[in-house]
Amino acid sequence: MRYLKVLFCLLLGFILSSSTLRSEKKDKNKVYAVGVSFSFKSPTVFYTDVQELDGGVIEKGFLKGRDRYSYQLKGFLEVEKEASNQTCAIYFSSDKGKLEKRISSLLRKYKKNSSYSVVPVSSNEFTFTDPFVSKEE
Repeated sequence: MRYLKVLFCLLLGFILSSSTLRSEKKDKNKVYAVGVSFSFKSPTVFYTDVQELDGGVIEKGFLKGRDRYSYQLKGFLEVEKEASNQTCAIYFSSDKGKLEKRISSLLRKYKKNSSYSVVPVSSNEFTFTDPFVSKEE
């Protein structure tokens, strides 16, 4: 009877640990991104909220289609904000907390310097879309 109890406890522990590992793997598949835009002709810095990317994939340490995400932001700023000659960059991570820290430290540098104006772009205004899905579908 004693061995049966020990075996049951080990089996229960194994089942609980495997279900925990499965739930952690699902969270690691998420990719978060922030877009930042600078211009050499204007002292305005635009940045987006931290957004979860639909269909975002990190391969070999790089975000797949990162150039397409930056062109989405560039197109939005040129049309909606009338900000031409923007250089856009995408910061990405599978850890949302690390990404928020990285962006806040970057923006803190620009906010310290009074010659720059830092302008947020909310998710209500702009969201990244999957660049590999055609709009015709």
